[in-house]
Amino acid sequence: MVLVLAAYWVSNRVQHEAGLLTVTVMGLVIGNMKLVEREPLRHFKENLTVLLLAVLFIVIPSQLELSHLALLNRRVAIFVLAVLLLVRPLAIALATLGAPMRWQDKVLLGWIAPRGIVAAATAGIFGPALVAAGYQDAEALLPLVFLIIIVTVLVHGLTLGPLARKMGLAAEEENGLLIVGASP
Repeated sequence: MVLVLAAYWVSNRVQHEAGLLTVTVMGLVIGNMKLVEREPLRHFKENLTVLLLAVLFIVIPSQLELSHLALLNRRVAIFVLAVLLLVRPLAIALATLGAPMRWQDKVLLGWIAPRGIVAAATAGIFGPALVAAGYQDAEALLPLVFLIIIVTVLVHGLTLGPLARKMGLAAEEENGLLIVGASP
């Protein structure tokens, strides 16, 4: 972990914003090495991922102020609906074009495909920079991204079960609890 942080820091000192590429390449190299201690490393990575995502979802929204809510209007609501009902399903349809998947799987994936932290992190970095550069409406970027995240989490969370059952993708009976990424 220290080596990764050091490589990130050194890369950014050599070339601005090169740290992310460096640690990504390091992850590919380490992931393809035949390590004896691979399983404990995987568990550590999973725990670290959960911790870092939790920190990001606390730190990034902390940049929001109540005055930002006034920036949300009818145009924003239409945009959120377009992302929810058109953009994401279309992106999944294009990404799975020709994939050996049933149409039901594609529809469900198009409805609940993962999203959020990358957009939030990007908005957290570029939003303030765009405001400082004088771009009109740039201060609405971060609240808009978090509105999309909140709406999709709520809507998808409430509709996932009924949609999966209607499309025949849900188990007929409850068969326990699955915690993804948990230890044995």
